[in-house]
Amino acid sequence: MLWFTRDRDEDPEIEIIVGMYETEADAQAAMRLRVDKPGFRDFPDGFHIDSWTLGQSSWDDGFVVDAATVAPEVPTDKIRAPKLGSQKRT
Repeated sequence: MLWFTRDRDEDPEIEIIVGMYETEADAQAAMRLRVDKPGFRDFPDGFHIDSWTLGQSSWDDGFVVDAATVAPEVPTDKIRAPKLGSQKRT
């Protein structure tokens, strides 16, 4: 997986999944095609390549929201965990 982030110290923070590729070499080639494009070229260290297994889920144990890091426009009283059994299964 090729993804791009702009550092948290920058405003606003940006996180983009660029694409999923069969090999690391394919992800590197995709990165080279974008590194000089607008936005990307200003943060050349923002590209990251990670390995993922297709057909395997992540975040199985959920996650915790740190109220100090939630964007101010999102009221923390509006952040709720999903009700178990209420989501569609795929």
